[in-house]
Amino acid sequence: MKENEFRDRRVVPFLKSIKGLKYFIKEAVSIRSIPDIIGCYKGKFFALELKRSLKEANKKTGRIVAQKYWLETWRVEADAKTFLVSPENFEEFKSLLVDI
Repeated sequence: MKENEFRDRRVVPFLKSIKGLKYFIKEAVSIRSIPDIIGCYKGKFFALELKRSLKEANKKTGRIVAQKYWLETWRVEADAKTFLVSPENFEEFKSLLVDI
């Protein structure tokens, strides 16, 4: 499954189903390394970096390293909830987000 299919078929419908959750989707041509989805739920800032697989998420390429840097920076410095989400860990992510 391509990343945009995963986003549109699974992630976005899930986010829309949560009352009070606000989010926006980064445009594909916008700033590189910024997470794909940024939002707020229960007063907590969250950021999602979507990947088509965990294998892709574990690569050590410059782009993925930079994406992980921003997720970690926001998690540590802003107490944000940040997630690398793929179809393999989607169910786990759902329970973590709802429990913010």
